[in-house]
This record gives sequence, C-alpha cells and structure tokens, in this order.
Amino acid sequence: RRAEEEFEVRAKVVLNATGPFTDGVRKMSDGARSEIITPAGGVHVTLPGYFAPAHTGLIVPKTKDGRVVFMLPWLGAVIAGTTDSVAPITLRPRPTAEEVDFILEALRPYLSVPATRADVTSAWAGIRPLAADPTAGSTENMSRDHVVVDEGDGMVTVTGGKWTTYRLMAEHAVDAAIKAADKYHHAATAGSSSSKSSNSSKSVNGNGKASGAAEEADAAAAAAAAERPMSQRAGPCRTATV
Repeated sequence: RRAEEEFEVRAKVVLNATGPFTDGVRKMSDGARSEIITPAGGVHVTLPGYFAPAHTGLIVPKTKDGRVVFMLPWLGAVIAGTTDSVAPITLRPRPTAEEVDFILEALRPYLSVPATRADVTSAWAGIRPLAADPTAGSTENMSRDHVVVDEGDGMVTVTGGKWTTYRLMAEHAVDAAIKAADKYHHAATAGSSSSKSSNSSKSVNGNGKASGAAEEADAAAAAAAAERPMSQRAGPCRTATV
C-alpha cells in the first residue's frame, strides 16, 4: 500500500487470494459473511550449521503437545521449527520468546549439545490461513486442504492449502473464476434480452413515443443499477466449494 488513494477497477470476477486477510476481504463485499479461516501462527529459528549434518534432516512427528518439529540444513546453517497456534492477524507477525523456547525445548532430547537462545541467529514468524472452524482452540490438528468458494456476488475466494500444493490451488481457483465469469455473462445477456423484449411492448402515445410512466420507470431502474457495486450488477451465482 503506497498511499491512501482509492481507485476503481472494473472486472467480471474478483479473485480473493489474500491469505490470512481472506475474511476481511470477503466482508468488504458482504459484512454478514461468517468467517471461513483460522489464522495459525508459525515460528522458525536459524541455528549454526554444526547442530545438524550437512545432508541430514530431522523430524519429530509428535511432540509432547502433538505438534511437529523439524531441523533441516540450509545454506550452511540449520532451520528449525515450527510452532502452530491460533494467532492474531497482523501485517507484521513477530516470534515470541515463548515460541522460540518451545522449538529449542522440543529439539533438546535429540541433540548431544542442546541449543540455547544464545545459539539462535535469527527467528521469524508467519501466519497460515487454515480453512477450518474459527472457534477451535488449537490448530495443529486442522486440515491443510485448500478451499475454493464462489461467493455468489462476483467474488471467488481461495484459501487454506500449503506451499507444496500451490499449483493445484491456482488451477482450481482460475477454473472457478472462469466459470463464475461465464455465469455472470450469461445472466447479463439474459437480462439485456428481457429488457429489450419489455421495451418493445411499452405503451405509446399518439406520437408513437413511450408513455411518460414507462420512461420514468426505466430511468429509476437505471439509476438503481448504477448505485449498486459492480460485483452485484450481475445475477447471483451458485456457491461452490472445491
């Protein structure tokens, strides 16, 4: 975001692929929508390379609280992670001392020399948009599948998933957007045909012109249509989940 300036972009379909901000964008179109993602925070740390062999990784499939922890050699160093818990949605997620300590403690039984905070050369945090029940208290057991939804008002949402499935997510999202655009096109075409048919049967006065009442009705309808957001000017689409 470079400035506070707003401008209008016209499109047949809006593709909402905004990660943890998915629900915020959905509610810009319809404030009554229920939330469909749970933000899950994940923290990783970087350790010196001597904590792992150059070509060997380690994964702990289940820690004491059910999470997964791993270590992988990377560019002469070692990356270790991760945490998995409900997190606030923010543009600048930050790792906490407690999360760093959790990673180090989970790895302790597997290292001949335990890593400490002094060994951590960097740490960073991210937010995963999990397509799951937002009322759940934890996130480690939530599905990592992705969801594609035709919102029915010109918006198609894609959320959830993982980096390892991004190509499939993109394919499903684009397919859904094309399908939604075709629906709106057919709905608009049908509406135009209906309008032309209605115009041909208007009452006319002695001069062969449409009556004043018909003209006023047409003007009112056109004004009402112009006031609606672009995403709501076509007919509704069936909500579909892929």
